[in-house]
Amino acid sequence: MTARFQLDPVLRDTSGDLVLRRAVEDDSAFAFAMRKAAFRVYVDKNEGWDERRERQRHARNFARYDYRIIGLRAVDRGVMTLDLTNDRLKLNQIFLAPEHQGQGIGGRCMSMLFDEARRLGVSIQLRVMKVNPRARVFYERLGFSGADETETHTVMQWRP
Repeated sequence: MTARFQLDPVLRDTSGDLVLRRAVEDDSAFAFAMRKAAFRVYVDKNEGWDERRERQRHARNFARYDYRIIGLRAVDRGVMTLDLTNDRLKLNQIFLAPEHQGQGIGGRCMSMLFDEARRLGVSIQLRVMKVNPRARVFYERLGFSGADETETHTVMQWRP
């Protein structure tokens, strides 16, 4: 489904020092490195990390989705991947480098996403791997609730 709205190419939080900028081709290697650093442990638990398969998956997704580079004080700290349709904003992934986790950056990124969802009048949906309970707790704390389940994931939703 094609979106009737567009996300701004650059999103800034109220402080101005945290930015979600649209990724360009040169950001692809960084985006893959963030996925690998932050998410490999969960893929290993679920299906096992296969470098070739994960690189192919990344290339396919990088071409398809709205990748955002998470920058704090002009330093790239992570990646967020979005997909906007007519009725919702789907958060496909948010990865912060391990050394930048637990500092409130993810919550600040989500606040920006909530503002965009309110502006567009859409809900936010995401999937959390069941082997990643830390992520589920994070999203529940932000107001997401379980909407559905698959064998490997919990589908969660936030409404403005």
